[in-house]
Amino acid sequence: MKPIEEHTQAMKVAKSVFAAVMQAQGWARGTEVSEETFGEAVRAFLEGPMGGTP
Repeated sequence: MKPIEEHTQAMKVAKSVFAAVMQAQGWARGTEVSEETFGEAVRAFLEGPMGGTP
């Protein structure tokens, strides 16, 4: 488990995507998650429908 900021740097996630994923997941700065959980959250955001509706 590492802070989400460390995963962002390691995975080279854009700042805008990082902010959106934080909002979507309800994460605050410093939240610790596994690399797998963070990666899944980023993928779900990037592959999700636009407009926030299924």
